[in-house]
Amino acid sequence: MKKYLPFVCFECRTSFLRPQDLYRDKATCPYCSHQAVRYHPNVEVPDKSDDAQWQVLEFLKDHGFYYQPVYNDISLGGLMFVAYPQNMEEAEVFVKKYKRWAEIR
Repeated sequence: MKKYLPFVCFECRTSFLRPQDLYRDKATCPYCSHQAVRYHPNVEVPDKSDDAQWQVLEFLKDHGFYYQPVYNDISLGGLMFVAYPQNMEEAEVFVKKYKRWAEIR
């Protein structure tokens, strides 16, 4: 069974699925023909009209966060999952604090 991954287009603020290809980070948007970016399946794409959430999503992308799992070190050598930020203030702190989890593409 094929696995599909989401791609997000910032030009027309849509998302779509494409078959998983670990070497493909970008795809042409079927709606507007601009370039879309591959995201982790955990991404929650905001409504087209939600300017603030689109700003957060793009800011995180620009800093290497595509909703891949991010963890915080806890005592005794464990890791705890970290929730993604909901606003720009939280996003700015998030990218600084968790920069080691950022993806380089």
